[in-house]
Amino acid sequence: MSASPSPGPLLRALRQERRLTQETLALRAEVSLRHLSFVENGRAQPSRTMLLRLADALHLPLRVRNHLLTAGGFAASIRTPVLDDPVWAPVNAAIERWFEQHDPHPVLILDRGWNLVRASRAAWRIFAWCGVPMEKLAHANVSVLHVLFDPAWGLRAAVENFDAVADFALARLRHEAFIDPSLRGLVGELERLRGPVAHAPTAHPPDAVVLPIHLRRGGDCLRYFTMLSTLGTPLDAIAHELRVETYLPLDAETTALAGALARGDVSSA
Repeated sequence: MSASPSPGPLLRALRQERRLTQETLALRAEVSLRHLSFVENGRAQPSRTMLLRLADALHLPLRVRNHLLTAGGFAASIRTPVLDDPVWAPVNAAIERWFEQHDPHPVLILDRGWNLVRASRAAWRIFAWCGVPMEKLAHANVSVLHVLFDPAWGLRAAVENFDAVADFALARLRHEAFIDPSLRGLVGELERLRGPVAHAPTAHPPDAVVLPIHLRRGGDCLRYFTMLSTLGTPLDAIAHELRVETYLPLDAETTALAGALARGDVSSA
């Protein structure tokens, strides 16, 4: 007779990745330290409810919760369909409407690793206008943050206020990596691409509300700020991890230039 599966090693690894002691996790999950210790060393078999409680205390992404449940011998509770699954049809239709309504300004659909899942036509136009090689980007499995930080992609040279944008992006990603340690590799990669930082921490105007991103090509400049949004009631892992990054114009000049790009009055090549 085979032994019951134990989620203990995975649970211990997830706790240690988040640099939590057993005492801290037990307190967060409102379980006894003794029971948590027994679960981690395989002497106690946790219930499904207990695993989900520990997952909540660890702030695990839905995909990782599935791994923890299956390690404990339970069926995954969160589906992970591919994006072209028919169940995604209403969401995909809503995304396409949002793309159309927000044109001529960019919208990106990103996953938890900031990989480009989908982009509006306006986003492709502006990537091209910034000098990004579109054929390469269309077939690359790469984080948009990598595209921003790596000079070889061409986008970095177009971002007029790169230092400020990079400071903010790295700070946000480090915070996310604290919750999701799988992102630590991306943090290290971006720090390497960034190179030594010679400037003092970026100071923002005291009346600043948002950090803009300035995209310049010759004498023209697009000035945007971004808004991140997620699905409000996700019931599967992919839906939980997707984020929509919407670019909003800061001034009338940006709206006019983006419109000219959409009409073909200004070349995006």
